[in-house]
Amino acid sequence: MASYDRSPLSDAPVSGARFMAPGQVSGDGVAVRQPAHPDGLRQPDGLHDSAARCKNKVLAALPRDSWERLQPHMRRVLLHQGDVLQESGAAVEYVYFIESGMVSLVIDGDDGARVEVGVTGREGVVGGCCVLGNHHSVHLAIVQVAGNAYRIPDDAIRAECKRGGVLQNLLHGYMHLLLAQSSQSAFCNRVHTLEERLSRWLLTVQERMPTDDLDLTPEFISHMLGVRRSGVTVALGVLQQAGLIDTARGHITIRDRDKLKTCACECYETVRARFESLDRQSKDSQSSL
Repeated sequence: MASYDRSPLSDAPVSGARFMAPGQVSGDGVAVRQPAHPDGLRQPDGLHDSAARCKNKVLAALPRDSWERLQPHMRRVLLHQGDVLQESGAAVEYVYFIESGMVSLVIDGDDGARVEVGVTGREGVVGGCCVLGNHHSVHLAIVQVAGNAYRIPDDAIRAECKRGGVLQNLLHGYMHLLLAQSSQSAFCNRVHTLEERLSRWLLTVQERMPTDDLDLTPEFISHMLGVRRSGVTVALGVLQQAGLIDTARGHITIRDRDKLKTCACECYETVRARFESLDRQSKDSQSSL
């Protein structure tokens, strides 16, 4: 088992979950370790005192009464790259409202293969399936880009949704978007070239980050796309030769985003349009308060 040099702010991964370091492979494809602290992720100072200051678009759209009912249950947590927020098939205990960073939703196969079928950032949540009456996670949820989130117990979310109103509507809308995103991923994996899929994936990651510099390894990308590492290495070389990206060990820099978009398959714009539709729904909810 690999050892990890963890900083003071990262000495407490999610309670009950395993810690995974992207690019380090073990028997099931990725090295894992058990949590070192029973209290879950460490909480940064300063919890937001109003929805208006929240960066998560679902929470930010809540009316004051809904926010105030949920606020006593909120905990703001740090998300470190490789943290597992939910295991596939495990009971959903918390719903994570992402404020920054990015979480990959992954399906594991019996043979150890894994494929990313969706992503979420500050536009959505992890664990929203609890509002549909399903209390077990369908996906393995892995933090791909470090950030932070609000963590709320699933029973508090379900209680608020039973009242009807904005939260229930937004979560139902977001779960519909995830279904559409998963369907689009299945189509994409079947009909598009690796270079097109890789371009789409890099754009999806970059738009959730404040920089064009991405700390990603070919090995980690291969797990997310469900392809061989050698294929990813070749595809990265093609994009670099075209002047779209630069690559270094464990690092990718996007040089020409516009040209990278022309290289990506149409799935990028299709999914992006669905996210923008959800964003408009959130803004409409805010304006109606």
